[in-house]
Amino acid sequence: MKKLLKITLFGALILLVGLMLKGPTQDRTSDAYFSWKSQHEHELAINRLHQEAILNPNFHFDHLELVEVAPGKRYFSLWGHMMLRFAGSGGADPDQDLVLSFLADFNDFPVDDWKASTGGYVVMPKIGTVAQYKTEYIQGEGRTIFFHPIHATKEKEQLLLTTLRNWIKDPTLPGGYSFFYNNCVSLMTKLLVEAKLLPRMGLYGYWPKYVPRQYSQEGLIDYE
Repeated sequence: MKKLLKITLFGALILLVGLMLKGPTQDRTSDAYFSWKSQHEHELAINRLHQEAILNPNFHFDHLELVEVAPGKRYFSLWGHMMLRFAGSGGADPDQDLVLSFLADFNDFPVDDWKASTGGYVVMPKIGTVAQYKTEYIQGEGRTIFFHPIHATKEKEQLLLTTLRNWIKDPTLPGGYSFFYNNCVSLMTKLLVEAKLLPRMGLYGYWPKYVPRQYSQEGLIDYE
């Protein structure tokens, strides 16, 4: 009996691993799929417009700000979120300032959790406005947003902008997106390291709600 139980458990484990590696069956025919596809393409089109603004040689901003989004109640928001604001890029209206958020281009329906965990999706530098993120996080999810000015020379700000432009042109440069090791925090840290605003990778955590304090210890921001 014990031997049979072990064989059964082992077989179930093999089946589970196989299903994880295979991923979910992709839907290409349902109404839900076509609704998702339309929304996904719409979001990509808007993102391309904002990316073009970043790529424009005349793009201007006054300074950089680290954007800290407090944790939410839904499971995927429990650790918070981190973004980067190009303060002054919106001209006279601060709510139109452009904000960088690192996400994955989840181009499967449904999302393959295994790919999302192991770097199987391409990183998408998503560019939105302060107004858009206020609507999404404050009004939509009841979360708080904090803006922390970054202490940086103009030279390092431009180095960061150059790196970001390269990542927009070639999304494979920062590596595949992973929930666990190449997420919004890891990618933000990587960008700041490339701009010589932080010393090196491997010194900071992976979860947004802990990292701003670590950044402040490097003198990058003021944090209470």
